[in-house]
Amino acid sequence: MSVIPHLLPYAISFSISMTIAIYAWRRRNIPGAFPLLSRIPFLLKAIDIPYCHHEKWDGTGYPRQLKADEIPTSARIFTVVDVWDAVQSNRPYIQG
Repeated sequence: MSVIPHLLPYAISFSISMTIAIYAWRRRNIPGAFPLLSRIPFLLKAIDIPYCHHEKWDGTGYPRQLKADEIPTSARIFTVVDVWDAVQSNRPYIQG
């Protein structure tokens, strides 16, 4: 059974509920978290995950508009896990 039909309602609901203000806030605060997290020594090996997991394969993500293989592997893996969790879990804007 394909996962794509199950993701479509999630994508539509998410895009409707994601306001421009929330999106702008997220784009501003992710780069701001990098200096904070990079000062914590045990997080340095995994810093790419919180910093790059909003990048998109086509380069339209943020904060650095990385594309394809420029996106660290750890961030790509986390993105898949994050989406899987979002699809499986109840959120304020959609049931899992």
